[in-house]
Amino acid sequence: MSMEFFVVVVVFFFFFFFFRRLEKAIELQRCQPRYV
Repeated sequence: MSMEFFVVVVVFFFFFFFFRRLEKAIELQRCQPRYV
């Protein structure tokens, strides 16, 4: 397995995990109104 392929896979999984967390955070904010 080449090094470049490994780097691409790691970056892809990082972005996938990041977008999943971002989606959950937006969903939580939409369900629960923030009290100032």
